[in-house]
Amino acid sequence: MRNEKLLLGYISFLNNDFEAAEKNFREALQEDPTNFTALQNLIITMLREKKIEETEALLQMNQERFKKRTRVLKKIYPLIFLLKLKQGKIDDALEYFEKAFFDDIYISPPNWEDVPSVIFGVNTLFKIDDEILSKYRRWLSHPKRGESLININLKLREAIYFALRKNFKKLTLHAKLIYILIATSIYNTYEAYKLLKELDGTSQELSPLDKILLGKLWYIFGKVKRAYELFILARSELPIHQQYLAYANLALVYYRLGDYQLALDNINLALKRKTDCYRCWYIRAKILMALERWSEAEGSIKLSLEHLKNDPHVWIDLGIVYLNRGKISQGIDTILMALKIGGDREKISLLLDLLRFLEKEE
Repeated sequence: MRNEKLLLGYISFLNNDFEAAEKNFREALQEDPTNFTALQNLIITMLREKKIEETEALLQMNQERFKKRTRVLKKIYPLIFLLKLKQGKIDDALEYFEKAFFDDIYISPPNWEDVPSVIFGVNTLFKIDDEILSKYRRWLSHPKRGESLININLKLREAIYFALRKNFKKLTLHAKLIYILIATSIYNTYEAYKLLKELDGTSQELSPLDKILLGKLWYIFGKVKRAYELFILARSELPIHQQYLAYANLALVYYRLGDYQLALDNINLALKRKTDCYRCWYIRAKILMALERWSEAEGSIKLSLEHLKNDPHVWIDLGIVYLNRGKISQGIDTILMALKIGGDREKISLLLDLLRFLEKEE
């Protein structure tokens, strides 16, 4: 049985028998040296055993081995990041963190209502007028997902947060901006917002990437005008190969403000500079959906799926596109995939009911 060793490794790991788990994962890797799942689980097991030097050697060997395979390397980077974090090498860890999640870090979330960003106390609700209160109620009724900011699991985000917090006084300005992003993603929004205001008032010089990240953080907290100013400044300072970050973020500002044509113009400029920006393809799909250009939206969203297949939003939006194009059975399959991944159950339930009703009517 091909995956027998892998399965035995899982069972041993769950039973806290890390020695047996390591043995089984090693044997699985020996049987198939291209089995990245076995490598990943072997690394995690060795870290649990605190075999830091051995883990580092294994990762270096595989980094060299896969140096021409970009996709595999991007899967190895988070493991190296985890190792550096364990070693207390914060700057080195952040370097690999950025290699693994570059676009996640610097491109704002298209589904901004999902982002945890509430910063007021309960008493505030009794001091605002009915119109603003109704907006807050709508925002609060929408499920929040920290993964919308950094698409990694909560435990790892918490590990990053506490490692950075422990070394906070030693952090550079750039590292502090990463800290704010991570803090927001684990719902520590009040702390994040307070620190964000302090850093934006600092006299320290910001690099173009710092301006993009600072703009993204203000975008998350609803300060769209300040975000826009920072994205515009960064656009003229970034090297050509990174200008797509400014254009993608500007597209999201225009999209959020309802200027869909200007949003489309900017996201097209982003894709002109980086055609394999999969988050950009998803942003383009969202804009085309707003313009009701369903056929083009389908093409864009399918291109984004290659790298965003674990994001339930992408599957839900593809299901909505299929619904509007009359592709009912494909829409049902797509929405069921979103349910499997863990999307918004209420929204998924409504879409499924509608699609199944239309299927019966055909």
